[in-house]
Amino acid sequence: MNKLKLSIIIPVYNVEKYIKETIGSIYRQGIPNEEFEIILINDGSTDQSLSIINDLVSNYDNITVVNQTNQGPSIARNKGIQLARGEYIHFMDSDDVVLDLSLKFMLDTAIKHQLDILKGDYIKANNRKIEKGIKYKPQEIICKLKTGEQGFVEDNDPMYCYIWMHLFKRDFLLNNNLGFINIGCFEDTAFIIHTYLRAQRYMAIPYKFYIYRRHDTSIMSTMNLKKLYNMNVTIQYIQRLSNEMPLSPIGEQKIRFNLFASLKVSLWYLSHHRSLYPHRMEVINDLKKKVPGLYFKGSLKQHLVSFCYTYIPDLYIRIRYLLATKKYD
Repeated sequence: MNKLKLSIIIPVYNVEKYIKETIGSIYRQGIPNEEFEIILINDGSTDQSLSIINDLVSNYDNITVVNQTNQGPSIARNKGIQLARGEYIHFMDSDDVVLDLSLKFMLDTAIKHQLDILKGDYIKANNRKIEKGIKYKPQEIICKLKTGEQGFVEDNDPMYCYIWMHLFKRDFLLNNNLGFINIGCFEDTAFIIHTYLRAQRYMAIPYKFYIYRRHDTSIMSTMNLKKLYNMNVTIQYIQRLSNEMPLSPIGEQKIRFNLFASLKVSLWYLSHHRSLYPHRMEVINDLKKKVPGLYFKGSLKQHLVSFCYTYIPDLYIRIRYLLATKKYD
């Protein structure tokens, strides 16, 4: 029997302000050190992050540090999956923290029900709130076992596909060859959908265990052209899953909903950001090349947006841009 119950994988890139606090929170979970490991993938940091984590290694014997040239979080997490020895895997971002004693409850729940995936909940907080300390009183926890596809249909919100809300069974990931596509952002969305659709034993509980540190420099607030191209890759990946995996009618409907949500986000940024607006047709043509015939028929709004995207994308984005400019100016 595997004595190591949990592997926590953290890509590290230029987070000297936060990484010590992040790791410190893991050691306040009530899990014996011999039952978990921390795998830090230093992704070519150029600040003092590596020096800080090397100092921490001298204090703990369950931290592994792997250095690599800067390749992005997807490559780092995939490397962590291959190195992990725990029964379950939790992915953390290197500037976030976990609530005291909460990760143990998540781990115990996952092991008790032998889940492929356990989804919890999170608290969004700024630096000041985290420094003051966050108290949370859990509500009654009702555990309902589902298939992954049921979880995808009932619990997945395309705008909140965060891997750090989950624990994943390591053997489940390895046996299904599940990993992250190598893009700079939105890789969480593709990974979550793929894992959900492969899982046989899934559970979501209304238990806040993770604290997401809110920055003004989040992905959505710093959208750029490269990230929109990455979104196109994600849409292509999800479309391929839709074509390749046997889905129930309601599962197919939900995956189409997710695709439509991603398309709407892309169109919104192209029509609301002055820096992205000049590149509107580059992004649209790239998506049409990656996913030919992308069209949605579920509702009147889906029909309308799909028609405009297919036949008059430039005019559609121009009109929205003019309206947005008038509104915000």
